[in-house]
Amino acid sequence: MRVIYDTETDILDIYLSSAERYNSRELSPGVIADLDEDNNIIALEILDASTRYSTEELAKFSFERTPV
Repeated sequence: MRVIYDTETDILDIYLSSAERYNSRELSPGVIADLDEDNNIIALEILDASTRYSTEELAKFSFERTPV
């Protein structure tokens, strides 16, 4: 998984897989899901991220692994 916040474009990208994008679907205004050929979500793109989240939230990320 990769999380990238671009301050110039104000876009937060969350990549869940390295699979090739087959299609995209807008889930809600400014939130776009990239899908693979089997309609699995492989990435999320959040436009105007700074209007949705504080700069403190965008500057830090926490990842937790749950037991399998």
